[in-house]
Amino acid sequence: MSLILRNVSHIYHRGTPLETTALKEVSLTVDDAQWVAVVGHTGSGKSTLAQHLNALLLADEGEVSVDGLKAVKGGPDLREIRRRVGLVFQYPEQQLFAETVEEEMTFGPRNWGLDEKEIPDAVDAALALVGLDGLSRRRSPFSLSGGQKRLLAIASVLAVRPSYLVLDEPAAGLDSRGRRNLMALVEGLRREGIAVVQVTHDLELALAHCDKICVLERGRALFWGPPAIVVEQLLDRPVQGLVLPEVLAFARSLREYGYNVPLSWNPEEVARALIGEVSRCSS
Repeated sequence: MSLILRNVSHIYHRGTPLETTALKEVSLTVDDAQWVAVVGHTGSGKSTLAQHLNALLLADEGEVSVDGLKAVKGGPDLREIRRRVGLVFQYPEQQLFAETVEEEMTFGPRNWGLDEKEIPDAVDAALALVGLDGLSRRRSPFSLSGGQKRLLAIASVLAVRPSYLVLDEPAAGLDSRGRRNLMALVEGLRREGIAVVQVTHDLELALAHCDKICVLERGRALFWGPPAIVVEQLLDRPVQGLVLPEVLAFARSLREYGYNVPLSWNPEEVARALIGEVSRCSS
């Protein structure tokens, strides 16, 4: 089963002087347990796209479907789509509202009609997945650290057992340790069979982890595919605001001089290949 966008366009303030095309004929597919990154500069349409993935916004043109369910205005599938596709906003404060962690965690499952007997297990499992199982559930969500708030927001979405999880700029504001822990968490979610869409401006982070990358520019999907292919396209046609790892330019220069090194964003991989090439030339 898959989450599919076909030629999706979205226009804000249509028919007014403020009319703005936020998305233009965007197509992509997210398969089971896949990790997809949507990258682009500020204003490229990333957050608008994220909100289409779980039908928070509906397409003006084109089609969004989730496991065969259609996201159309007034359609019978909208509620189930919004359960299957969980969306975590960039700023946890926009998502958290309850007085206690317990209330925050049980609201979603109860609102989506999960059997009352199943709710405790769903909450326990979600908190364990994000590493907050030892947190006092009597605490206010707003007394938590920034990193804990983000994890709680993710857990509150996981408690309704989604098939897809959309994370809008999940690493924003995190230090290097927090970023590593977050990426480890997402890898764990994939092992649980949950597909992840990571919306980010951080291309290096996307390259290090994702199966496929969609590059947005001014609302259009400029490039879409596996990281290795997207990297070659970006080297030939740079996108404003997206910074490629410096090692890529170095590797490309080496290849132009005839060295057989991979076009890789991993410094260690390039270094090993270069050492091998130098050794071969010296022998």
